[in-house]
Amino acid sequence: MRKNNFSLETDIGDIETHVTSAKSVAQIGDPDAGVIIQGNLKSWYGKHPEANIGTKLRFDCLDPYKRYSYQLSNAKS
Repeated sequence: MRKNNFSLETDIGDIETHVTSAKSVAQIGDPDAGVIIQGNLKSWYGKHPEANIGTKLRFDCLDPYKRYSYQLSNAKS
């Protein structure tokens, strides 16, 4: 399993996390690989109880493969 670490800029500070769930042979940037963001997000979820199933997050790239920010939307469509 491949883990690609990155920094997520959030309203509670930067979080070092990673994308995972790709096979070890997956190439960085493969849109069909690495579909799960996990690691060090518990404190962020604790501050955002509105983030649940159906909530949309839009990620913005600040530095490819290294640093991202996000926008949380309550729209569930």
